[in-house]
Amino acid sequence: MVRLKDIAEITGFSITTVSRILNNDKTLRTSQNTKNIIKTVAEATGYKTLNEKKKERYKKKNSLSMVVGIIEMSSTNEVIKDPYYIYLKEFLEKVCRKNTIKSLSLTFDLKRQKYVNNDISKLKVNGLIAIGRFSKLEVKAMEKLSKNIVFLDTAYPNGEYSSIAPDLELGVKNGLDYLFEKGHRKIYFIGPTYAPNFFTNLALEVRRESFIKYMKEKKMYSDSLLLECERSSESAEQVLREYLLKGGSLPTAIFTVNESVAIGVVKVLREFGLNIPKDVSILSYNNTIYSSLVSPALSSVDINCDYMAQLAIDLVVKQNQIKNFSPIKILCSSIISEKNSIKALKG
Repeated sequence: MVRLKDIAEITGFSITTVSRILNNDKTLRTSQNTKNIIKTVAEATGYKTLNEKKKERYKKKNSLSMVVGIIEMSSTNEVIKDPYYIYLKEFLEKVCRKNTIKSLSLTFDLKRQKYVNNDISKLKVNGLIAIGRFSKLEVKAMEKLSKNIVFLDTAYPNGEYSSIAPDLELGVKNGLDYLFEKGHRKIYFIGPTYAPNFFTNLALEVRRESFIKYMKEKKMYSDSLLLECERSSESAEQVLREYLLKGGSLPTAIFTVNESVAIGVVKVLREFGLNIPKDVSILSYNNTIYSSLVSPALSSVDINCDYMAQLAIDLVVKQNQIKNFSPIKILCSSIISEKNSIKALKG
């Protein structure tokens, strides 16, 4: 659950300022830009004031067609590192509200080895949407609630359950094609070497491997094009800062594994007096609201979070209507969202 403290940390404003703006305190004197930033982040992360929660409860009462449990990864640290997961959950909840579907946020109780929610004893869950990666123990706990499960963002192994995920390899190809069209050839990738696979075991990070494959096909690859960091802005800052302090050369463009890393890259480049995109272009991945909260706004590989969320809801509803459904796997393609962080180089 997103708190005022979380909004304050993301935006950099005090908890008091955030609270007064979200509760429409007309006596507060602050800029419209500050208000826009705080309200945008609150909406993207799904934060609701007490009054908003009361209105939603009243609106939903007695008008719900089915109940869908929404499950996030147990690792809050991983979710915080990549706000994309928060954004994806918010889209799911919006689609549920639009379709008069009651959504329940379920959390895993490790001690009891089951998913819990205050309402779950009163309501029958018609289906589950699980965002991210899960252990075998967590999947077994899901099965006790419902066999109607859709995994979102990752594909369940062996096709036992339906899944909807972005085609990461195609997304990287689209991103690099775009950078090449803009004249870039010296392109760095910054992100982790490994990432958890579905059952949270480590595997080679797909976007990084796709970058290596693409550059090798172009006969332009070398290990020097890779900077390794975790999927957080703090890790990206540390790695890039150390690299530049040691006299590392700059590329014409940097392709980041996600927006958190891109934000860290922007911060460090500014510390070194570099202009984006005049000196270095940045292409981010995901294209959530966070790509517009930095200056310049980040051009991104847009994986269509809202579309994936809509597909997940449609699929869990359809499977609820069919007695013996066959699980399906959907890979979603991406597009390039052009903003202000890419410079076209002269030929």
